[in-house]
Amino acid sequence: MKINRKIAYTIEILLLLCLLICAFFISSNTRYILFFIVLIFSIGVPFFVKKENIPYTTKDKVKKVMIVFAILYVVLFYTLGIYTGFYNSLIKFNFKNIFLYIIPISVIIIGTEIIRSKLLVLNTKISYLLVMIITVGIDVLLYINIYDLKVLGDFLVILGFLIFSSISTNILFNYMSPRYGKNSIIIYRLITTLFVYIIPVTPNVYIYFRTFVRIIYPFIIYLHIDSRYNPDREIERRVDKNKQTIQLVSLFAVLTLFIMLISCKFTFGAIVIGSGSMKKSIDKGDIVVFKNNKEIKRGDVIVFEKEGIKVVHRVVEISHKGNNNIYYTKGDANQNMDKGYVEEDKVLGNVIFKIKYIGKPSLWLREQFS
Repeated sequence: MKINRKIAYTIEILLLLCLLICAFFISSNTRYILFFIVLIFSIGVPFFVKKENIPYTTKDKVKKVMIVFAILYVVLFYTLGIYTGFYNSLIKFNFKNIFLYIIPISVIIIGTEIIRSKLLVLNTKISYLLVMIITVGIDVLLYINIYDLKVLGDFLVILGFLIFSSISTNILFNYMSPRYGKNSIIIYRLITTLFVYIIPVTPNVYIYFRTFVRIIYPFIIYLHIDSRYNPDREIERRVDKNKQTIQLVSLFAVLTLFIMLISCKFTFGAIVIGSGSMKKSIDKGDIVVFKNNKEIKRGDVIVFEKEGIKVVHRVVEISHKGNNNIYYTKGDANQNMDKGYVEEDKVLGNVIFKIKYIGKPSLWLREQFS
């Protein structure tokens, strides 16, 4: 059956306009508005675009693989939770929340994949781009109402955790849908999305780790599926498989190190200097890398927490309080010592080196929200 491209493009543009209108009226009801938009289009699109070719006979095998990857995704987070801790889920699994969250989100996921599977058969760059914008838009609108765009932390979560990770996953789904069908994607998405609404405890995993996994994980799935279940790439994959594995492992290692540093929850950490109090030795906009080290001497530059803020100052005097050390600190550019003292358990570590100016973009972004 020949597809009427004008009709398909019209559907894509109409859906995109509906999402844009929805974005202008973000509220606590956005999820339900999105529910009806996706439901209507998922019912209507198959009447106009009926063709759906699934060229590879390995779709059943891919479905099993996606179930395994989905379970591994959940297991990964709960394994990390052994280290980071758990908290009681804010949304309890009960009859009311099944209708408020689980059913609308499930319908949105299933409807999105029906729309994707029908529109991608056009097999044009324009259609691919429009479908990408639409699916990413649906992902973002589904959760954006719980964040405040005026707060820097929430803005970064929207940018990384919602937008960047959604782009990553939708690149994978746009690759899979025309080749292996929508069912394997639907199952994967339902498992990896709904587990937080069903399991009563949630891992307290650092948001940057969650973002990192959500961005990298789809590429791992892609490499596995494309190298084993895509007959068109079999010969090429035999040659490039080892090279791509090395590249992926290297990228994973670098990004893992970066996330570990900025989280400041491991042996080493990194922070951006946001003031000029250490100007004689460390300038505003520099990044300092510190090591968790309790053997601190007078003259060391340490990183410590004070009223919820990380401070980088030099130790000028060490005293004792009971069995613990206490530290008196001062910024190199300040005339007076800091008020009070720093208790030992508030010290994150001592600075081992700095990187000049690399943190200035981060400071500029922070200033836009101040």
